[in-house]
Amino acid sequence: MAIVITPSAEQFSRLDGNALVDIHTTCAVIGKSRNSVYRMFQSGDLAQVKVGNSTRIRVADIRRLIGVK
Repeated sequence: MAIVITPSAEQFSRLDGNALVDIHTTCAVIGKSRNSVYRMFQSGDLAQVKVGNSTRIRVADIRRLIGVK
């Protein structure tokens, strides 16, 4: 089971690939707007994980999107 956390963009590189981050952190890391992230969900470029009413994104998926291992 993944751990849900909301790190700063600077802490992102130290996170495990299975960690989940919020939309705000995702936007900061990839340099895109909230609306752009939701468009990526709809196009299938980025997968979302629903945790209750919250939307989270796996760190591994963000790294794949930006081309970082």
